[in-house]
Amino acid sequence: MKLSKANIKFFEQLKNSIEGDFSLEVKCGKFEESRALHMNLKKHSTFVQTDKSVYKPSDNVQFRVLVLDGNTRPIDASNVQIFITDGADNRIKQYDNPRFNMGVFQNELLLSDLPVMGNWKIHVKVNDEEETIKVFEVAEYVLPKFEVIIDTNNDIH
Repeated sequence: MKLSKANIKFFEQLKNSIEGDFSLEVKCGKFEESRALHMNLKKHSTFVQTDKSVYKPSDNVQFRVLVLDGNTRPIDASNVQIFITDGADNRIKQYDNPRFNMGVFQNELLLSDLPVMGNWKIHVKVNDEEETIKVFEVAEYVLPKFEVIIDTNNDIH
């Protein structure tokens, strides 16, 4: 289907519309159809990933941040702030305007021998808009200890 200049102009105006509910009607000869539409003007999507969900003291937390625009292309991330908070909401590390490679920023954080235990968070703010938070846990991991006693018959060697 070829779009006329009027249709192209309409779609260009639609890009600059406000978010909300709309109705689309198509009439062509005897064919007539109407559908409800929801216009979502999402400017970007932010994804945060860690290599594990639970870390121990002295572990290395490897993480990456992916920022995509509304068309799922890497965004020009010129105003991004990333910071990490510990279980007591103390700001541990901060990256102002980090360097993204094809929409991806990756880094690591080495935990101390005695970190604050609990839920740590990676916060990402793009263009001072909505904040994305990824939670990971820092906990002391102790291997369970148990004893197995086997009582056998004395006739078996």
